[in-house]
Amino acid sequence: MKILLISCYELGNQPIPTASLHAFLKSYSYNPQVLDLSTQKINHEDIQNYDFIALSTPMHTALSIAVEATKIIRKFNKECHICYYGDYADLNSNYLLKNIADSCLSGETQKSILEIIKSIQSSSNTITYKQNREKKKIRLIEKPDFKIPERSLLPDLSNYNKLINDQNHVTTAAVETSRGCKHQCLHCPITPIFKGRFFVVPKEIVLSDIKNLYLQGARHITFTDPDFLNGPKHSLKILREMNNLFPEMTFDFTAKIEHLIQQKDIFTELQELGCLFIVTALESLNNKILKKLIKGHSKKDFLEVLKIARANGISIRPSLIAFTPWTTPKDYIELLDFIEKNELIDEIDPIQMSIRLLIPPESSLLQLQDLKKYIVRFEPDKFSYIWKHPNPKMELLNLKISRIVENHANLNKEALETFFALKKEFSKIFPEIIKEENVTIRTKKITAKPPKLTESWFC
Repeated sequence: MKILLISCYELGNQPIPTASLHAFLKSYSYNPQVLDLSTQKINHEDIQNYDFIALSTPMHTALSIAVEATKIIRKFNKECHICYYGDYADLNSNYLLKNIADSCLSGETQKSILEIIKSIQSSSNTITYKQNREKKKIRLIEKPDFKIPERSLLPDLSNYNKLINDQNHVTTAAVETSRGCKHQCLHCPITPIFKGRFFVVPKEIVLSDIKNLYLQGARHITFTDPDFLNGPKHSLKILREMNNLFPEMTFDFTAKIEHLIQQKDIFTELQELGCLFIVTALESLNNKILKKLIKGHSKKDFLEVLKIARANGISIRPSLIAFTPWTTPKDYIELLDFIEKNELIDEIDPIQMSIRLLIPPESSLLQLQDLKKYIVRFEPDKFSYIWKHPNPKMELLNLKISRIVENHANLNKEALETFFALKKEFSKIFPEIIKEENVTIRTKKITAKPPKLTESWFC
């Protein structure tokens, strides 16, 4: 049985889903090969030899890359079983199973993948095209059989994210301590699949993975959990033991503002254990929008978290949904003013100012009755519902902002310069709110930049 595991995109990190699946299959005496399309290319000669190919699709960008990759695969291998697994494989299963995939799996997918592989093996010693086309969608939410991720066949850590800290580039590795999430924010792709459930990865597994990564040169860990504080006691135990083993190791993680307020007493210890920054989903300053998305926090809550974090020397890096059907021009300029006033320009990747609400099929957002009037159509091959803002000038602003952010990123321009360009563009489209000649930046250019990763965050 010739098996290939393909990772498409994992936010610039060495792919954990692929490494975990490799370890799981290896425990059953399978020897899969591994390909990471973020750093490697498909070998046309090799691809025709595989019987089973699994593509990891945890997010929209990964799914888009996976579909293009599958088109290439099918040119050279028409008979292999193609399996998509991850959140976006589930949400888009109708389109994928009809057009391009043989199975779409979500939740804890390893057991399902094993069963499909065994089924293919038992059907015939010679796999035929017909025998290989039993279409399946499987969503399995149960505690998985965790293994230490098998990273030996993945590209070296030097090919992935680096921590930029005081102009130094530090080798970074991605680790998970939990899967799923106990919260159900409406826009999150995890919500319709896990429905508020999450599973912790055993502490021994996590620490063994960190030890292996340390030996490979990692000196900074990015915890990729949807929310690192879903199980705060579990997370703190891991951090304390990691610090005891590797005192020089630093880390970052993602957590809800709601959780950061609940756990505000641990910030001092987090800093002592090596926390450099925390990513948190601010999304919007408009409390009505936050309530629609069931975020569980307010603008005031974010300011409290920002104050506590900075008092303890920890950077806060907010993520945003800058454009929604309910976002007004006033909301957008207030967001820019808020970022400037609170000196967040260098702590928010410019791409965040262009992020548009994504509505995949089966999204929990579709529960919102007042969203339906903004939806224009469903485009299955783009894996989303297309919505239109009631103010055409907001659509224009979204387009212009996206172009500026992309152009400035290609030119490696400073965040401050990009931010100024965004304010100028806003003034051109909405001169009645702010005139172009009145656009200024009060924040001074700083020399000591807050720590960040080399890969900008986007889904």
